[in-house]
Amino acid sequence: MRERSLTEIFLSEVAGTLEVFSKEQYPPLFNPSLAVACSLVLACSVSFSKELLTPLTAVIISVVLLVAFKGDVSLWLRPVLFTLFVASLVSVPLLFIREGKPLAEVRLGSFSLYVTAPGLEEAALLVLRTVSAAAIFSAVLVHIGWRGVIDGLRGLRVPQELILMTGFVMKYVPVFLRDVCRTLAAREARILKKPSYLESWGLLSTVVGDIIVKGYWRAFRVEMALKARGFEGHFSASNSTPQKVGINDIALLVATVVVVLSTAVGV
Repeated sequence: MRERSLTEIFLSEVAGTLEVFSKEQYPPLFNPSLAVACSLVLACSVSFSKELLTPLTAVIISVVLLVAFKGDVSLWLRPVLFTLFVASLVSVPLLFIREGKPLAEVRLGSFSLYVTAPGLEEAALLVLRTVSAAAIFSAVLVHIGWRGVIDGLRGLRVPQELILMTGFVMKYVPVFLRDVCRTLAAREARILKKPSYLESWGLLSTVVGDIIVKGYWRAFRVEMALKARGFEGHFSASNSTPQKVGINDIALLVATVVVVLSTAVGV
């Protein structure tokens, strides 16, 4: 069996993470407009919090939403774990650049780096805020699906061009990443020896060129398909169906108010 390269593994994981938001959920469990607005407020409140109370509250509310509405935990975990991985890598320098009481020493040859208490605290808070924001944002969006996001943006009177761009990004970025993985695997299968780093970068550059050409061709076909559904030679997006506010939406509003109040208390 062919051993996958690190680039292919990473792109495959990114595609799998983004595919979570491109799935269908019909009918949506929340009012789309309210869900999109609340998810943005929740994510912003958690991201800019300064205390542990708000991120922990957001994680608890995310789990409660998934359990109460029987959401798919595996779908929710993919973006959360990917965010945890990226945030952990980004926060590593904070362990060493903050002044304070040293807790541990890391030797790199003749150099020594010291993990400080303020650095560890800042790194942990950064990771917790990032993961909590991703958790609460994903917990809401997995219950409305990508079509619910589009309907929600329409209900919020977002410009039509931005709505179309958002829909295409959510639906086709995972498709393009899968194309990259397949093209990269096909190129590497034709190499008899393990490529060097320089040869690997050259291989990736040729893959990028192919994907750009395929992207233009796919965009042209999508444009023709959309125009073929209109009687005037252009695509006109239909208006979303109005939805009433139900008990699920009230619960989401209460959760949003709780997180915002915890942020205000922390400030």
